[in-house]
Amino acid sequence: MYNLNIKINSKTDIEERTKMPILGEIGHQDEPALFEVKERPRSPIAEQFRILRTNLHFYKKKGEPLVIMQTSSMPGEGKTFISLNLAATLAANKENHVLVIGFDLRKPQLAKDLKIHKYDGFTEYAVGEKTIEEVVYPVPGFTNLDVLPSGSIPPNPSELLMSQKTNELFEELRKEYDFIIVDCPPIVVTDYQIIGEHVDLALYATRMDYTEKCQIEMANEIFESGKLPSGQ
Repeated sequence: MYNLNIKINSKTDIEERTKMPILGEIGHQDEPALFEVKERPRSPIAEQFRILRTNLHFYKKKGEPLVIMQTSSMPGEGKTFISLNLAATLAANKENHVLVIGFDLRKPQLAKDLKIHKYDGFTEYAVGEKTIEEVVYPVPGFTNLDVLPSGSIPPNPSELLMSQKTNELFEELRKEYDFIIVDCPPIVVTDYQIIGEHVDLALYATRMDYTEKCQIEMANEIFESGKLPSGQ
């Protein structure tokens, strides 16, 4: 008899298919607040983000910034929600200067969620129309959390990400921030691999009863090939 359940429905399903360490488990909520950790700080989800924050500190070297990319198998797995709330959790420590970057140039969900989709962003910086200072904005309600949105949707996202301007961007941002969270496209496009060259650690989001088991196996192959940074 064939097992027709093709989606993951337990932590065991993940552990059986990958050697990647599980750094955190975030509960699902039908209508979460945009910044769940700030608006509902006593909720179970907020506590789960604090646990994730604690685990990430093992990857941060003293005196050096930590650049983290957040990706997933496909849209709808919660990577942007995780990016925003992880950034907010890190910013709860007022000594941390935190930045979240919207690098999903094809479908900029982060900018949409923050209602800043009309702002200039990475695209305008990459083509030389704006400086870094002109495309970084403070996030309302925070004193030490900034956002760099994706900007206009370009016709050539991969080429923009491969440009020298991207190298210069990360060189400058590393001087200014303690933590940089990069909201990346899913691995169905190659952009994540280009972005991975600039980060220290990759977080890969999966969603119970949504992500398919075969996608976890595909992610594991990418991890073992070294295409996803592991923070080592």
